[in-house]
Amino acid sequence: MADLNRPYRMRALRQLPSVCTVMTAMALACRGAPSGGVRGGAGWIGSVDSTADSVVVWTTNPYDSDWPPLNIVDSVHVLFDGDELISPSWVVVSPTGELVVADRRYLLVVDTVSRTARTIGRPGKGPGEYSMIHGVAAWPGDSLLVFDGYQLRLTWHTWDGAVIRTQRLSPTGWKRALGRRTELRVFHNTAVLAWRPTLVRTDGTPDTVALEAYDLTADTGTVVAEIEDITWVRAPTITGPRYPFGPRALYTVGRAGRFAYAEGVEYCFTLRHLVAATVRRACRGWTPQPVGTANKPPACLSDDELGDLGATLRGLVGAQEYGRTMHSIEEIRLDDEERLWVRVVDSTYTHHPFYRAQLPRLRPSHYTWEIFDRSGRLTAKVALPSRFTPLDFHQGRAYGTVERDDGTRAVASVRYSRR
Repeated sequence: MADLNRPYRMRALRQLPSVCTVMTAMALACRGAPSGGVRGGAGWIGSVDSTADSVVVWTTNPYDSDWPPLNIVDSVHVLFDGDELISPSWVVVSPTGELVVADRRYLLVVDTVSRTARTIGRPGKGPGEYSMIHGVAAWPGDSLLVFDGYQLRLTWHTWDGAVIRTQRLSPTGWKRALGRRTELRVFHNTAVLAWRPTLVRTDGTPDTVALEAYDLTADTGTVVAEIEDITWVRAPTITGPRYPFGPRALYTVGRAGRFAYAEGVEYCFTLRHLVAATVRRACRGWTPQPVGTANKPPACLSDDELGDLGATLRGLVGAQEYGRTMHSIEEIRLDDEERLWVRVVDSTYTHHPFYRAQLPRLRPSHYTWEIFDRSGRLTAKVALPSRFTPLDFHQGRAYGTVERDDGTRAVASVRYSRR
């Protein structure tokens, strides 16, 4: 949908019949939809097993128990919604509180008070010019680091936009494959990058996402983790995931050299640090949801409501292979306190992920994020509006993008409890 022009997207969304809304409301009613407030209770239940170089932490609190309390966030604060926004992909908080928004081949620096923006960068291949911005990070001190994955180049800018210097990279195994979110963080003189290093293949071989630590002083890169990603299948008119609920790489990099990754099927993830040998594995007692009718188009969707896109999706859905259960987690993020946020798959996930991604009315009002501390223990739960995507965290606020009525996105934030 992101590749469609705005008028088409608006038509596609507004043509959905009201029965979709009714079905979603019924699903939320059965689940007990978030309605504001906090539910509270006892404490953490689980176990910790240690060896010389690894720790395994199990959380066994029932998902539907009163602990940890569920903090429900209803309000989304739009910070910038200008016409300059086309496809914002990343948001970083500057030391002065401004937001740096990556949007294809340029950056917008947004003043959250005046809600105005200035531009850094422009299309091109020279200094301060970009083919596509894949990652943005605050460099220790007073500069901004930007990664262009097409040019394999890092650029340092002042926060005012002036180019300080550039450096070419020779990352291990890099291929210009179909898009996957690239993460960029800085730890001392090391740039930590996460990306897909292999090409899309339809021979049954899964892709792999690599996390690489790139020493900018020695000009060398080291792969510190590899995660199994999507296995692809060729449908009549499109290539897509063979297993819609199978393994796919989830990964996040923190500010202090910590990173986490998972494959999404089981409710388990790995926590590591660039300079620490100990590997910490954390798991959560979890009952995966049955696939049910998720392998079929929504009953309320007619043949022509999404036009060519609908036919394409139906062809791909028909070519996919389904197990009995869905995956367990959808996304992970490390916040500014190095806590791991995990977005879970619960009973509201009744539709195929493709349709849920394209049609907001098929989604619940909120997604539940479970929060784990540095040790891997569950400590909190937050329900964020499903139309909001968190990308960065700063002092009790999550910054990211919010989906507008026409399917495009604005820059926004939400405030959450830091307990």
